[in-house]
Amino acid sequence: MKNKENVNKILNTMGIAKMIFITILVILICFISIYIQNKEVSSIKINDKEFIKEKGKIAVYFSGAINNTGIFYLYEGTRLEDALNIIGGIKADADLNMINLSKVLYDSEKIVIPYKQKESIEDTKKEKKDQTSSDEKININSADEGLLMELSGIGEATAKKIIEYRKNGVFESIEEIMNVPGIGISKFEKMKDKITVE
Repeated sequence: MKNKENVNKILNTMGIAKMIFITILVILICFISIYIQNKEVSSIKINDKEFIKEKGKIAVYFSGAINNTGIFYLYEGTRLEDALNIIGGIKADADLNMINLSKVLYDSEKIVIPYKQKESIEDTKKEKKDQTSSDEKININSADEGLLMELSGIGEATAKKIIEYRKNGVFESIEEIMNVPGIGISKFEKMKDKITVE
């Protein structure tokens, strides 16, 4: 009888231990599950390579006219303009007119910052030069040697002669420039619309 009671006690104790073990195991599994869900780790692909995505972060590949190229991890909701500042900025010949700086970036995206076209750079320089020559006249009373040399038919030697001539007084009229040795009527006709004494 006593042996039977002892066996029943042992079985009861084992049953309680089993229940405690199962309860602890279930709680442990719940904690692990919650931890994994909070971490939200998932795999993303960029250019056929797998990367780990963390909660609140995105991976974006940048290339083109920027100082640093490659994959950068940014916060979700980052706009392109902010991202370019974060990753090190753009190159001098980047063409920002071709992209939307207010664009919100997303996971696995590839951003290529374009370079300015060579022709458009040259056109811009030519356009500025044309505007300067057509809109702004060169004051022959105050212009330096370099500015005087922009006038048609004026080289370094003639520019120096104009500066030398000014030491005796200012030009009262644009026609007076013909008093400078080396400047005749033909040269004056070519430059008269581009010079002033005021």
